Amino acid sequence: MEYVERNKELIRDTFEDSRTGFTVLLDSDISDAMPGLATSTLNLLCSLNPTDENRQRIVSYRARQTDKSHVFTRAKTWLANRTICPAIPQCNEDWCGMAEVSFWLGYFGIPWSFSERIPYLELERSIEYLPLEILADLILGLNHGYGKDFATWRTSNRSRIINRFREETLTVDLQD
Repeated sequence: MEYVERNKELIRDTFEDSRTGFTVLLDSDISDAMPGLATSTLNLLCSLNPTDENRQRIVSYRARQTDKSHVFTRAKTWLANRTICPAIPQCNEDWCGMAEVSFWLGYFGIPWSFSERIPYLELERSIEYLPLEILADLILGLNHGYGKDFATWRTSNRSRIINRFREETLTVDLQD
């Protein structure tokens, strides 16, 4: 909300100029989920309408846009200041939360020992009982958040995870 408030005038100006197309004129990927998207969009727009005036107008709008790296400042600070180890997940929602928090720890570069975060035994049990979609999110989140610390666990449990996937989806052959 703060980011939108800081860019309110800019959003209004681009909306008056382009109506619903204003989102294309600005760098709308404020989380950097797809780095380089804004530049490639700018290049595409300029190739469709290659006048210097249009390119300058878009560049001018984007130059007024505030630094998007501040979008997650509050969330990063809050997460970095957590000191109490979370409880062992008890239900699917808890596992989803662990997946999400683990992802954001990695995204923000906040170190937190993997072995302190979740007992290996509980994580290994989760392979058998979590819904496949939640298990996939958990593995993605833990991989992103803990990288090489998690890689050892993932490697040692890879065949179990693949077997679970194959059985549940009736997949005959899985190619890597």
